[in-house]
Amino acid sequence: MRKEGITWDESWLQRDADDLYRLCGAAHEPPPSDGGPATFHHDSAPYLVATELPWLVLPEKSLEGRSVLTIAGSGDLPLFFRTAGARRVVAVDVSLNACFFSELKRSALGMLDWRESLAFFLSDLAGARGFLSARGIPPTLAADERWRLYERTRPGLSRSARAHWDGLLKDAGPGASPFRCFRGLPGLCFLEHIPYLASESAHEAWRKHSGPYPILNLPLQQAVGGAGISFDILYLSNVLDYWRQDHRARGGTRASFLSQLEHFLRRAWDLLSAGGRLFFYLFQSRAGRDFQSIRENLAVLRRLGAVEEALEVVYECPSIAGSRFHSTILGYLKA
Repeated sequence: MRKEGITWDESWLQRDADDLYRLCGAAHEPPPSDGGPATFHHDSAPYLVATELPWLVLPEKSLEGRSVLTIAGSGDLPLFFRTAGARRVVAVDVSLNACFFSELKRSALGMLDWRESLAFFLSDLAGARGFLSARGIPPTLAADERWRLYERTRPGLSRSARAHWDGLLKDAGPGASPFRCFRGLPGLCFLEHIPYLASESAHEAWRKHSGPYPILNLPLQQAVGGAGISFDILYLSNVLDYWRQDHRARGGTRASFLSQLEHFLRRAWDLLSAGGRLFFYLFQSRAGRDFQSIRENLAVLRRLGAVEEALEVVYECPSIAGSRFHSTILGYLKA
């Protein structure tokens, strides 16, 4: 994540997906030689579904007509912002595999009905059996049937994504999900909170707003530091934790992390339009011991005049009786 020099602007957003992948390729550095167990890089496996749930607390009315830049989010977040009425959505992910998965989700939402989508993405995954059974959907799917569903999504994919998924879907054996090696499979217990999967009506509502949007395969700094246009909303997902883990895996010190973080935050702030908002998703409660230290790492935003707001996200896992989870969306308004 150290390379500098890539700039992107309005003209990039008019290019086709394959051209964007080519342009973005120059921004990436090779991953650490040992792979770094917690690092995220160009070749990382994607998350199967979003592990964050901003739609539980972000009012859709506040998102209508806004221009949005999303970072990460498993392809679910750009779909959410489109459904909420954003006039422009640009999605960024450091992982090329995640970008291809975003394309697949976007195309499937437009081409498959609700039951077909559930079967295509979730069958043959142990963690999804109860969710599927509750909706009358068989927990397994024949490889040829999954391929037939994929063929219907294929026209909506770039050439690069087709080449990726053609190989992966053809190699999937009987009873073996092509998504079984993805990240975040324990998060399948929260499928009830992923709207377009949880109910047919939500799936149809999201489908109405499905359609193309630019996907940039860029490291974090390049996503904000190289942009020549501004946005009303920067939704940065849980990138603070991932970036910190990556920094540690590369042998960086806390001082160097904080220095790079401040540089990044200042550039992100410059990218926001007046009245815009910068959001971080934290898998900590406001009452948690780590929350204040994370908040202090972002103190530069308050020095820049940001108005801070913490939104508590409370949810449960239906398969764990009495469970209750707390996360936080930390927002900063550019007044």
